[in-house]
Amino acid sequence: MLFKITLCSIVILATSTSLAVCGEILTTERCSNKRRMCKLPPYPQHGKYVFVNHVANVTDNTEIKPGMEYESFYLNITCNEGYGVIGNTELICLNGEFLKQKTVPKCIKFCKIQRGDGITYRCSRKGRRGACEDFEPPGTIAEIDCSKPVYYLPIGSATQLTCLQDGSWDYQAICSVECGTAAPSAKQLMINGSTTKHGDFPWHAAIYKKEKRFTRKWQICGGTLISRDVVVSAAHCFWNDAKGEQEDSSKYSVGLGKIYRGWDNPKDDSAEYFDLTCVKIPEEYDGSAGNFQSDIAVLKLNKLVVYNTYIRPICFDHNNIVDIKMDVGRVAGCGFTSQEGHMSRILQLVKLPYVKLSQCKKMVPEDFRRYLGDDKFCAGDTNGTGVLCQGDGGSGLVFPDSTSDDRYFLRGILSVAPVYTDSYKFSITALTDVSKHLYFINNFHCNT
Repeated sequence: MLFKITLCSIVILATSTSLAVCGEILTTERCSNKRRMCKLPPYPQHGKYVFVNHVANVTDNTEIKPGMEYESFYLNITCNEGYGVIGNTELICLNGEFLKQKTVPKCIKFCKIQRGDGITYRCSRKGRRGACEDFEPPGTIAEIDCSKPVYYLPIGSATQLTCLQDGSWDYQAICSVECGTAAPSAKQLMINGSTTKHGDFPWHAAIYKKEKRFTRKWQICGGTLISRDVVVSAAHCFWNDAKGEQEDSSKYSVGLGKIYRGWDNPKDDSAEYFDLTCVKIPEEYDGSAGNFQSDIAVLKLNKLVVYNTYIRPICFDHNNIVDIKMDVGRVAGCGFTSQEGHMSRILQLVKLPYVKLSQCKKMVPEDFRRYLGDDKFCAGDTNGTGVLCQGDGGSGLVFPDSTSDDRYFLRGILSVAPVYTDSYKFSITALTDVSKHLYFINNFHCNT
């Protein structure tokens, strides 16, 4: 009797109920059940796959494992974070045969885009240019763009990065915040015929004390922003001299980007306001009893500052290596606007000549010399052009570095000044030298 046997997709004519194939006796029933199958591959390193087999009604990985065989299936490969597949992410088996590729795609390490304030990227891959993903494959070229005028690309820095085969960039992207520079497009305000620019001192902090159950705030001091959550000021601003102890930091608030003395002046439309997490002053500080030695305080803001055109830090020399031009410094203060001693309601930019400590001791009254310790220097003149007023204590005196006349570094903190009957004929201020307190500033942290 002549009948037909299907064996491995080959049609064979047979004349008996059995057939010898490769030395094995196969019955017609066994041969008819023989089908080609695909074996599930091992899971990719640093990834996994999703299995779909509609015929077997299996649609998730809970019922399958590598090594199992199916006639048809579809695998979609996904990689762990930081890894990816270059090219096809699918593996398909149809009627016992793999289509396109026979091995599971590999998960390789991608380069992570280091996003941050002030830095953006444009990526080019295989001739295509566009926004960068969080992770980019090897071979990607990322162009760096720093958000001006708040951030800039340091001189000598690379303008683009290349993702290497090991999933790392060939260069670390850097965008530095513009420190110690005035706003390039400052707002101008007219005060008594003189022009003041809102943005001349974007690092200045106004320090307020809360009074009457914290419902009102009065400006008592100034300070200087040196990082996104740290302000440097004077210890005497937070000291109760009558009790000989530090006041609680919850009594104080800080305003940045302000130019008016009032806490909530609506004209300060660029201002940001902060409470304090903590205030640290040196252990040896003892107010007037200690002749205001170590008159420095470090304040931690309760939230991070978002830098903008009118709120930016001063440059700070953490290692005392910058060559600072100690000639004429600048300080933000209320200043006097008339010979009668009227204080300005708006912040003024005051210029103070640097005075060596030895010379200063000869210029001030004898009973004031005890305040001129080895952590002080002086600034001011004898013609009354740089007179400051109550509420300016703690403000920072800044000087340009030797290579630039428009980038300033914090060097002094307004501490104490002699009292004169006619303050417009003589104005000298003693300042705390921040270079003498670098360890205290650099190692500052809150206990809470």
